[in-house]
Amino acid sequence: MTAAINPDNLYVEFKVKHKSGKAWIIKPDEVDSVSEKTKINTPIFMDLVKAHMWRREIERGAYKSIRALACAIRADESYVKRIARLNRLAPQIKEMILDGKLPEHIVIRDLTSYSMPILWTEQLVFLRRLGC
Repeated sequence: MTAAINPDNLYVEFKVKHKSGKAWIIKPDEVDSVSEKTKINTPIFMDLVKAHMWRREIERGAYKSIRALACAIRADESYVKRIARLNRLAPQIKEMILDGKLPEHIVIRDLTSYSMPILWTEQLVFLRRLGC
């Protein structure tokens, strides 16, 4: 029997390590070494982190809308909406992103386009068609 996955919560343990003037998000057990293996700071990874942070901020009432959030962070509203769509991804896809296992040829547009299905099972089929 598998554990139920709660789509409303995503808990990821990570540490921020500063090296060479950059902040790296790494797994807690790898804090001492920032190697090529632990560099999971892909644009998709960072956008997934943003999407969840923004969602949490809106849910706790810090911003009344995506428009208010976009104004506060000085970003275009369409950009914030596009990144926020990552919150709808299937948990298996989010795991692939967080573990650094998503193939490099898959880009953010693939995951946030309107052709990406809403149902999780269909998302996985869609991803397989993209060569994942």
